[in-house]
Amino acid sequence: MGGKYNLMYGRQMKTLLNLEDKEITMTNRINELIEELPKIRNQTRENIGKSQEKQKLYHNKKNKIKKKFQMENKVLYYDVAKEKQWSEKLKKMEGTLLYT
Repeated sequence: MGGKYNLMYGRQMKTLLNLEDKEITMTNRINELIEELPKIRNQTRENIGKSQEKQKLYHNKKNKIKKKFQMENKVLYYDVAKEKQWSEKLKKMEGTLLYT
């Protein structure tokens, strides 16, 4: 039997309809899945919690403020909005200008 699945994976495809163990019925399989669902949910919650903790540690490590500022300290202020307002018209021209 040469099907697309067999060509790709080198084995016969297994589905609920052609299982060798015919004792499993759809009702039994659905009941098994319903019993497994809470376990899978709990495992997923744990994995999400671990992942979020890793992301939080990575984020905090990257965004540490190394120096605490006090009142009356002089600091540089960078205004991002003004960066976008730059116009090519105001660009400094280099070279010689010829007036006719």
